[in-house]
Order: sequence, then C-alpha cells, then structure tokens
Amino acid sequence: MAKELGADHVLNVAGGDALPQDSELVFEASGAPSALGGVLRATARGGTLVQVGNLPGAAAPFALGDLVTREITWVGAYRFVEEISDALAALRDGLDVSGVVTHRFGIEDAGAALAAAAGPESSKVLIRLATA
Repeated sequence: MAKELGADHVLNVAGGDALPQDSELVFEASGAPSALGGVLRATARGGTLVQVGNLPGAAAPFALGDLVTREITWVGAYRFVEEISDALAALRDGLDVSGVVTHRFGIEDAGAALAAAAGPESSKVLIRLATA
C-alpha cells in the first residue's frame, strides 16, 4: 500500500525483509512494543529515533541497552495537535484516501468497525457518523 501511495522504498519485515542497520533518522509509527528492538538496531550509532506511535500505558518488556551503548537519541512526537484540522480540511477539499481506508462502516455498525480495526487486515477503518 505504501508503494502505491508513492513511497520510494518499502520493506515488509513480516515477510522477512531486514531493516537497515545504519539509518541516521528513524521513525517508529506503529506503537507496537515488539517493534522497538528492530528500530533501535536500525538506528545508526549517534542517530535519532522519533517515537510517533503511541506506546501502551502498561509496562512493556524490551531491551533499551542500545540507547546507551550506541548513543541513540530517542524523542517523542505527539502527532495530534493542529494536524486534525489540516486533515479534515484536506478531506473536505477532496483528498483521496481510498488507498489507506480498508474498511467502511455506518455508525450503527461501530462495534464491527472496532473489531475490524483490531484485525491484522485493516489499515484505516472509517465510521460514517451520518448518511449525508
């Protein structure tokens, strides 16, 4: 999907692609604790890891030794401040998001929408709040 939307290079780590080991700047956007080991190893010595994905509020076990031994800077980036207004304006103006929306539901099927969003085949799940 990323390739279809214009990405120059994509990797499928679930399919066996290895992450690079020398990226000066890495963005972790999944928020999955299981991804942290790989992205820490993908960050070059002295590089920066930007945590965009929201990590769970509960304890999550992972090794952070690479932060110290490889002198990695790990910073957080809260992604929802003014971006929501910009995104809504872009949608209003006709931005085509059909490539990332994998499921669409009416508000009456909100439970099914949440179940679909939790599934492995979903990217973005859209819930229509009104029929108009």
